Amino acid sequence: MFLHASNASKDHDAIIIRSPDTDVAVLGITLNHAIPAKLYLDIGSKNQRRLLNLGEIASSLGEMRAGALLGFHAFTGCDAVSSFYGKGKSKGFALFQTDDDSACAMSQLGSTQNVSDSLMDACEKFVCKLYGSNVITSVNTLRFELFTRTRAKSRMLPPNKDSLTFHVKRANYQAFIWKRALEAKPKIDDPPGHGWKITGEMLEIEWMRLPPAPDAILELMSCNCKRDCSNNSCQCRKNNLHCTDACGCDKCVNQMEESDFSDDGGQESDEEEEAL
Repeated sequence: MFLHASNASKDHDAIIIRSPDTDVAVLGITLNHAIPAKLYLDIGSKNQRRLLNLGEIASSLGEMRAGALLGFHAFTGCDAVSSFYGKGKSKGFALFQTDDDSACAMSQLGSTQNVSDSLMDACEKFVCKLYGSNVITSVNTLRFELFTRTRAKSRMLPPNKDSLTFHVKRANYQAFIWKRALEAKPKIDDPPGHGWKITGEMLEIEWMRLPPAPDAILELMSCNCKRDCSNNSCQCRKNNLHCTDACGCDKCVNQMEESDFSDDGGQESDEEEEAL
């Protein structure tokens, strides 16, 4: 779309793009400086229809933040990259506008296909600030501090470092593609290795490589499902665990089959009962 707009700008002073997509608006703001014609985005319908002057928006943001907007949009959630639970665009954008270090970190996303250690550290600091800390720069440490202080549910905590690493890779990969929207034949790696993986013949998100919690914690996990525990709404199944007698679920299909127990395991249970 923007490659076509760039070519059309050779013969036209103004280009109007009709699209309701946020990605298109963000791309237009960042790429505006590279397209000679005035760039407008036609959005809305009926009485709500209006033209956005993307050049004016870019100017109001300033050169650095206009260029960083693609990285920010990819990092905080877009069609291809997940967002941070409970952290909407508005809170992230407020940080992006007021904190130069955060904006600088977002500007680096998509510069190369591989994420450097310095970029990873900068993104980690951004996430810590997003979750309210200007002092702690480690997401693992911040998770611990927030949990011990507030007993917050896990979904309200920042991601751990392992999960964040893959998130940064996905955001960087998407930003890399967007930043080459004016190239006719950009050289782009396949997604595996950049926050995605191939399972069978399917491309899947690689959420993390470490277990979600230590084995001792996972073994204590239980559910109280009202259904049959056949999908990921069951916390046990979601964490690749079988339901146990400690669970309060009904009509469970996630129990371990008797055949799953080895003879040795059964013998150990008998010996333990005799000892008791």
